[in-house]
Amino acid sequence: MDCVSVLPSKPGLAWARISPTVVAEVLDHYTRRSPGQERVIGTLLGTVRWTRRWGGAAAGGHAEVDVCGSFAVPHVEDADEVALDVEYHQRMLSLVRSAGAPGLEVVGWYCTGWVDHNNSAVIHEFYAHECGVGVDSVACLLVEPGVSGDAEGGDGGTVRDPLVGVYTGVVSQLGGQSMSTDLTPVGHEVVPSSGERIVLDVLTKVLGSGAAAGEGDGSGPGRLQPPSALNELASLERSLRRLLDALDSVLEYVGDVISGDEIGDPQVGRLLLETCAAIPHLCGEAYDQSFQSSVKDYLVVLYLSKLTSANLVLSERLLTLGA
Repeated sequence: MDCVSVLPSKPGLAWARISPTVVAEVLDHYTRRSPGQERVIGTLLGTVRWTRRWGGAAAGGHAEVDVCGSFAVPHVEDADEVALDVEYHQRMLSLVRSAGAPGLEVVGWYCTGWVDHNNSAVIHEFYAHECGVGVDSVACLLVEPGVSGDAEGGDGGTVRDPLVGVYTGVVSQLGGQSMSTDLTPVGHEVVPSSGERIVLDVLTKVLGSGAAAGEGDGSGPGRLQPPSALNELASLERSLRRLLDALDSVLEYVGDVISGDEIGDPQVGRLLLETCAAIPHLCGEAYDQSFQSSVKDYLVVLYLSKLTSANLVLSERLLTLGA
């Protein structure tokens, strides 16, 4: 009797880079889910790069995806079947592309809770069809919200850090025919952009200061404390000091190059030239005029907001008298 082996295909997706903003969007979607909904599902947006360094020329190239955006997709699911709102998915995709992000494309989908389910394979195949590629080139981002037990209800539940995993499809073949689609993990990393790194650094400092402030007032560790004007001024002062230190270093380097004490680097010079070109050049009179115009606009907006507030209060009192 001949033995027939079931061989999975090699995955085309080799690596995924995830923006922390996407993870935050998934967690936000999870916190806003409908009552009784066990998991949430959405579309991943990003870019795809094909490379041969993962498998050589014989492998035909592998994909690396950069996931930098997402949006939620409503769905209905039970133990046997799942239904996605495909029309909503198409409308949101058109809206994203028309909003000035033509370079983004669908690179996969996300979910919370689990991926080892027949419904997950169906969803993965749908997104492979949307991307126009095989199931082995589509990313599935799994985010575990980090809540076990009844943590929200306070009945002994525990809260842990969210877990992130990336999966792709593997087609099991029997005698050259596709039998089923399974999800297998692939390598990934969560990489913040320069702007996200600044925000994360600020949030880390705020959380740390909140934990220190909460030790004595019962507010609890890790609680966000409302920023005060003094904290904002101190943060601005630190930023200006770092900027002045950087300018001193640049001036010292330029002086050494001009005096011949150090050999100039063309790349550094080009970077300094581009930085200087990006600085707006305004004379004192033009700057004062622009500043005064901004102040006038702010005062007009403030006046209109107070006028609207007074109008609402007056209307409420008139309605009360009429009743």
